[in-house]
Amino acid sequence: MAFQNFVDYEGPTIAASWLNQVDKLKVTVDNPAPFVDGDATPSVSEGGSFYTENAGATSITTFDDGVDGQVVEILTTDANTTFVNGSTLKTNTGSDVAAPAARLWRFKRINSIWYMY
Repeated sequence: MAFQNFVDYEGPTIAASWLNQVDKLKVTVDNPAPFVDGDATPSVSEGGSFYTENAGATSITTFDDGVDGQVVEILTTDANTTFVNGSTLKTNTGSDVAAPAARLWRFKRINSIWYMY
């Protein structure tokens, strides 16, 4: 069970579906998963830590299967990935970001929109 080590927690009520997501995130923090090569909308349902390994140009427009409040970290291990600024993914520059290799990126989902920070 999530948060079993918290004593006298007095914070807001947390939905059970979100707690299940937290459990998944804890598993992947130190064990990032690869995104599928060439996937423009990779799934983030199984965790919070990922890496790219795109063999060709790939423009990521959003992340599938996320939940509001979720934070994902993405290590770009290639120079073929671009984060596309649009209606469901907002970059911190306001325009598309051509991601260099060996760079860590963070996004948080708020009201169904992924924000880079």
